[in-house]
Amino acid sequence: MRTLMVGFLALLLLGGAQDAQAQKMVIGQGFLNTNGLPLWIAQDQGFFKKHGLDVELTLIRGGGRVMAGLISGEMRFVSAALSQVVGPVAQGADPVLILAFVKKLPYLFMAASHIRNPDDLKGRKIGVATFGGAAYVASHIVLRQFGLDAKRDQITLIQIGTEPERVTALIGGSIDAAMLASEMARRVPTPPFRAMVDLRTSTIPWLHTGLITTRSFLKANPRTAEAAVRALLESLAFIFDPKNKEAVKQSIAKQLKLDKPQEIEDAYKDGLDHLATNPTPSPEAGATLLKLMAELEINKEASRLKAQDLMDSSIVEKLEREGVLENLRRR
Repeated sequence: MRTLMVGFLALLLLGGAQDAQAQKMVIGQGFLNTNGLPLWIAQDQGFFKKHGLDVELTLIRGGGRVMAGLISGEMRFVSAALSQVVGPVAQGADPVLILAFVKKLPYLFMAASHIRNPDDLKGRKIGVATFGGAAYVASHIVLRQFGLDAKRDQITLIQIGTEPERVTALIGGSIDAAMLASEMARRVPTPPFRAMVDLRTSTIPWLHTGLITTRSFLKANPRTAEAAVRALLESLAFIFDPKNKEAVKQSIAKQLKLDKPQEIEDAYKDGLDHLATNPTPSPEAGATLLKLMAELEINKEASRLKAQDLMDSSIVEKLEREGVLENLRRR
């Protein structure tokens, strides 16, 4: 009996290892800004490997494209905006957000010099990453705040790509305004350009970006999903620990291709400001997103969905009970 029990336990342990290492994990990233810090640090500091995952990080420009890669099975996990989950779920697909990275709107609405007031946006062009993405939704939030309507006021939202492309388009004059993360907004010369709205101060309950997988993969590979979440929670704790500042800045400089010390320092501060100290997905934020997307007619199907259709906090809640999040809180 003792021999059988030892053998049974060995098989359980081996099964757990195989579950996490059965295939190379490709994690797609649909943006290029410091919202991706948890992924970069988990890779650079070996946290994925520590938890038995062989990860390849892949940048795919635009949340819609990266979500398509997830749904097709090309990638097992992606980091994208929660807004990108809404459309596929409404159409019957099963993407689900399992860990929150950013729980605020980390954007500045940057405009060219000829946009002196909100009315000057009428008939103009706003650059976004993809239709239905976070920058797209945020742009509609700003327009509503200004009392404008994209259809009525003939404001065209143009799908351009990730923030470096939007910066180039804004400076080059092919668009009149763009929603940019703060570290990217600094690349736009002011003057002549200026920030019309700073959404970082918004009190709207929000969940911006996080780790997304599919419900089918989550059900079939629970240990793999838990290993990924454990690695990223360790990454967040590392980022928030002041003694790791230089290592974090090195990852930022490498990923964003920065070489000026002040730019790297500013991006580091932005990353710490954006990232969530409580990475549990928020049902309130999910409900707010669905309400806005329905009201703004970004996705009419959003009105029939609930927050729990978009997110699953079971892994984070399990690790919370185990005390894993305590290390993050101490930082």
